[in-house]
Amino acid sequence: MKSLNWHEKPELHEPTVLVGFSGWSDAADAASGAVGYLLEQATQITPIASITSEDFFDFSQTRPEIHISSGVNQGIAWPAIRLNLVRLPDWNGDLVVVDGPEPEFRWPTLTDALVDAFHEIDATSIVLFGSFVGRIAHTLPVPIMAVASDEGLLRENQLLTTDYEGPTGIVGALNAACSSAGFS
Repeated sequence: MKSLNWHEKPELHEPTVLVGFSGWSDAADAASGAVGYLLEQATQITPIASITSEDFFDFSQTRPEIHISSGVNQGIAWPAIRLNLVRLPDWNGDLVVVDGPEPEFRWPTLTDALVDAFHEIDATSIVLFGSFVGRIAHTLPVPIMAVASDEGLLRENQLLTTDYEGPTGIVGALNAACSSAGFS
């Protein structure tokens, strides 16, 4: 099964990959909202690859969207995970933004396809956005916690850590796959 469809393979220089899925690991739309904000700020967005396989999505849970204009069917937009090369006004490097809905099926196959894509574009760092529901008073700042494949990254960036163990979403699965593949 070919999971990833390349649209264009641009030559990239030490790209950073930012990933934000909507779904279970996206409380208050924090991850998808952060990625959406970056895409809104972009001066240029170039689609480079996508994953649309029905092997990953339950269409009764992640519905395709139909587009109708003046009574004429304009087509269906199927759920997709997209990889876009993004140019931002104040960012000098290559930035690849991955977004889409959290898939329902075959996470190991999907994470392998994404890790392979990250290797193919020679990604130098991967940042995964996720969020969870927690007891935080509305009068206090929301803490930002991090998980990394390298303790040095946590110390260097003075990030709060967690010792959470329990159910995870696709962000946790992709984090583990990227760490096993040697990405930081």
